[in-house]
Amino acid sequence: MATKRSLTSYLTIIFMVIVIIQAIPFTIKFIKSYYDDILQLKTKVGLIKIDQPVMEAGSYSKSIKKFFHDKEIKAILLHIECPGGAAGSSQSIFNEIMSYKKDYPKPVVVMTNDLCASGGYYIACAADYIIASPSAIVGSIGSYIGTLKLKDFAEHWKVKYQIKQSGKYKTALNPFGESSPEIEKFVQEVTDDVYNQFTNDVAARRKLILKDADKWANGKFFTGKQALALGLVDELGSEYNTIKKIKELALIEKDKEIEWVHAKQPSLYNKILGKEDDNGSLSITSLLVSKIMHFPFMAFTQID
Repeated sequence: MATKRSLTSYLTIIFMVIVIIQAIPFTIKFIKSYYDDILQLKTKVGLIKIDQPVMEAGSYSKSIKKFFHDKEIKAILLHIECPGGAAGSSQSIFNEIMSYKKDYPKPVVVMTNDLCASGGYYIACAADYIIASPSAIVGSIGSYIGTLKLKDFAEHWKVKYQIKQSGKYKTALNPFGESSPEIEKFVQEVTDDVYNQFTNDVAARRKLILKDADKWANGKFFTGKQALALGLVDELGSEYNTIKKIKELALIEKDKEIEWVHAKQPSLYNKILGKEDDNGSLSITSLLVSKIMHFPFMAFTQID
């Protein structure tokens, strides 16, 4: 009886030793991971990529809000590779960043390797610092409102188009309607107003002289090197320079490692249609028709 008990105790001990041996690698890994985080002193930095024409602001605004509210995130990097987009959406993202910076101060840095133009540059101006590669395309500060003119085409094919309107300028951009000097003047006034808002914000943020806007805001695009000379960017460089500047502005020690927190990217069809991810109630066809119908009435700041 005693022998059986001894054998049982012996087997129990062996079993426990095997369990402990099996658990050792996981325990070591957990302890190492825990103390690595402490010893390496990682700091979280939010990363928002804007890498397509800006046709909506909602998805970007959500990421901006999340990153500014998160106390563990010490800075935000906007990686912009964007030709521009709808003026209203670009301006809205700019305003969101500016507003949150006042209430939840933390540095915002922009990096562009290839393209930061028009509406994309509008957004970049909300940052504290802009870094561009020397050959990147930067600027294209301007606005336009475009519409098709299909009246002659319709008449050639004997297509009749009738419309009843209320409001003198309601059909100013109707592709089948008649244009006039009065309508052309009205449309020009609208795009001029968008342009003035754009240039005023750029001048204020970049500390540029507004009366010299014809030098840096005449629709021209510049290389990163040219943009630096004009005051449109702060530094020529790449990811190395960007990380260095983030650490400097956010008071992060040089030996601390950065942990990038990536913003959620819009789905492919939402990128194309400018539709926010959270609302999937409309079909792709419906959304496409909606964009086509509204296209003539949107002011654009975009490099073509």
